[in-house]
Amino acid sequence: MSHGPSRCGTPSTNDWFTSAPQNEHSISLDGRPPAHHFSVLTPTRRHMRYAPLFHDNCMGSACGVRAQAFGMNTTTNLDSPHGTVDHPTSSPHSSGHPPGIGSRLLARWPSAVGLLALIANASGGLDSHVTAMIIILAAMCYLAAAALGSRRSGWVMLGVAVITVVVAKATGLDPTATLLAMGAGFAVYGFLRGSRIDRRELAIQSLGFAGFSAIALTAMMVDPLLAAHLAATAAIGHAIWDVITFYRDKVVERSLAEFCFVLDFGLGAVLLLTAWNLIPA
Repeated sequence: MSHGPSRCGTPSTNDWFTSAPQNEHSISLDGRPPAHHFSVLTPTRRHMRYAPLFHDNCMGSACGVRAQAFGMNTTTNLDSPHGTVDHPTSSPHSSGHPPGIGSRLLARWPSAVGLLALIANASGGLDSHVTAMIIILAAMCYLAAAALGSRRSGWVMLGVAVITVVVAKATGLDPTATLLAMGAGFAVYGFLRGSRIDRRELAIQSLGFAGFSAIALTAMMVDPLLAAHLAATAAIGHAIWDVITFYRDKVVERSLAEFCFVLDFGLGAVLLLTAWNLIPA
């Protein structure tokens, strides 16, 4: 039986549906194969976009057949290869409660460790020579991580550098010269590795190491007032380097960049306040 055009301005049922092939590949509207090989009415892809309009105009009226009577789903995903697929919506609060204050403080453990390191270095009186050596050490750790091609190695190299400084002092070696030699060695090793690492990042860290080391070495060889300003400049400059590294999320892990930022910025600030006689030396 043929149905004429709907009085509510929507396509008739003959326009809405076509007869599916009568073979073993026929699929019912609910996605399951039919029990018998009979003609199955399936909505045409061309008219599926009218389903919401057809549903709204003819719902509960005598001008047409309701969309539910034909098993139509107005949330049909036309891009799905398996026919109608419902996508349930999730609540924005379904992921659970937001983290508490304790969890947030625990996540900032690198800042706490950096603050403890700052207190340990400044408790006995901070001088520009120690600050300059710390900046060389930090720059060397970044360069070593870039040369090794491993972000996790940054923390390992920090421990190795601290042990190296302690051993150098105990054996009468110059800790600053030892750190400079380590940095140069890692730079050469990284460039010899070629394409196995990110050579662009290695070049950036090599330039950073050379620049911060030059400022730090100059601070070790001038008068105390100028030395304090130069060492503070190197420390605050490397703190900015830490921030950039943190947001770029490259070379070293963010936890190390956060730790270095707190330590470097704190060292620079304390040196400047001491040089300006705002805090006792």
